[in-house]
Amino acid sequence: MDKPSTIHDVRQIGGGYEDLIPEQFADREGERLLIQRRVEAARTGEVEYPLVEFYGVVGQGKSWLLSYLAHQYWFSNGRGPSPKKPTFSAKIDFDVFHTPSHSHSLLQSLTSQIREQLTEAEPELKLPRSLEKDAPPPENVDAVAKELAEFMAGLTDRYVPVLAFDATEKADEKLLDWLEEQVVYPIIRTNRAIFVFSGRLWHRWKIFEVRRRVEPVELFPLDPKREQVEGTAELLTKLDVKRAEAVARALYDYAFGHPLASKVIFKELQELAPERIDEHTIEKNRDVIAEIVKDKVIEERFFDELGKHKYLEPLLWGVCILRKFNPTPLRHFTVSFIDDEYEQKPGGFYLDAIRDMQDTTLVQWNSAAGGYTLDPVVRKIMAKNLSLQDPAEFRRRHQEAVELYDKWIEQFPRNAVGFLIERTFHRNWALRDSKTQREIGETLVSEFDQILKDVEKHPDVQWDLPDMAAALNEELTKDEELEEVISKDVFEELVECAERFREKLRGLWS
Repeated sequence: MDKPSTIHDVRQIGGGYEDLIPEQFADREGERLLIQRRVEAARTGEVEYPLVEFYGVVGQGKSWLLSYLAHQYWFSNGRGPSPKKPTFSAKIDFDVFHTPSHSHSLLQSLTSQIREQLTEAEPELKLPRSLEKDAPPPENVDAVAKELAEFMAGLTDRYVPVLAFDATEKADEKLLDWLEEQVVYPIIRTNRAIFVFSGRLWHRWKIFEVRRRVEPVELFPLDPKREQVEGTAELLTKLDVKRAEAVARALYDYAFGHPLASKVIFKELQELAPERIDEHTIEKNRDVIAEIVKDKVIEERFFDELGKHKYLEPLLWGVCILRKFNPTPLRHFTVSFIDDEYEQKPGGFYLDAIRDMQDTTLVQWNSAAGGYTLDPVVRKIMAKNLSLQDPAEFRRRHQEAVELYDKWIEQFPRNAVGFLIERTFHRNWALRDSKTQREIGETLVSEFDQILKDVEKHPDVQWDLPDMAAALNEELTKDEELEEVISKDVFEELVECAERFREKLRGLWS
């Protein structure tokens, strides 16, 4: 295997992403301030949680964030000796150093980056000879790692190291365990060095003294709602886009605040219409955008997460409109909407499929939802893409979901609360283009109220009704996605229905 280069520009981003241009870095203010507070604490004393781990689905900007932080705290960026301890940084990409055979090269890269920053300030600085750029692999790499770790721990008396490690999902588990034991553990005990890791999922640290110093932080889309597009607008402003907020709001309908998707759409449209990109350009190119998102975002980026499990692609398309699923709806939607040949697959096939989905970050078990969930922003992007590619198919799938939930409400009335909320979500989309928005709202409220009356009469749930009513009120009021897609007024009417249901039962049982 070729030896990775130890020369590394912290602005480089692996995995086919564009390299960081610091002046174009946008948003993530909370995450930047989090690391800044850690650095300031290390300058004056010790840090309680010196290891921060950013995690999240592909394209949320983890690699950009780590490259920005490494650039920000690089010693040569004007952060020389001062009354406060200066910083230096190093960045390791696990898509370059990803197996135990890369251990020595990884240590050399760390050493090279430290040397590049500190040699001028400290000409007498002596780093381990075995980690010189052209040094051959040592007989005992653990001893070299120990020597480097002790050296770096010593530097924390006069510097704050900021050490970034990107894409843990690309690294062999044995390499991560070795790194934790030989490098992270000896340095982190000083509580004066900052470690920043990133990956699709947060890593399971083995050593207690490391684990207790970790703060996991999930990265979410830049923008939570269409009405709040400050993050994407900031990104577009830095790309010299006029009317950035209006463009960001138009992009939201396709990218839902996902940083990578927003940037891919914008860059591709820029090639088609270099003279001007505004909200009208986006509206006129809906079909083009649908193809861009399908090819460049969903298939090239999201499905790249599947690795060797490419057979999962059609299954994920099958359930992309569902907010939660288990093997039964996975099978039903795959057979109904992808290929009826899947009906011949044994039940174990769908159990194995869900297990393989969980090996990615696209699908996770969600205990609050009581099912498996496709990452929300990925689901929204895929569902929107389906609605653009085949609007009739999109509505049929939602109507199929409505009918499934109707059946389950009848069969399993004790679970009617969760089923009713999901039914309402799908009913809204199933009615699109066949009714006005006002008619859809009236239908949703009427059917919601009628189902509650039917459940109230069901003989199997009489003792459970008070708890069910309380759960309905709680779950409904915190369902922000449902509120966003059905309008605030209709949502408030549903909440009033749920509240009347609870109050009625409270009166009967008091």
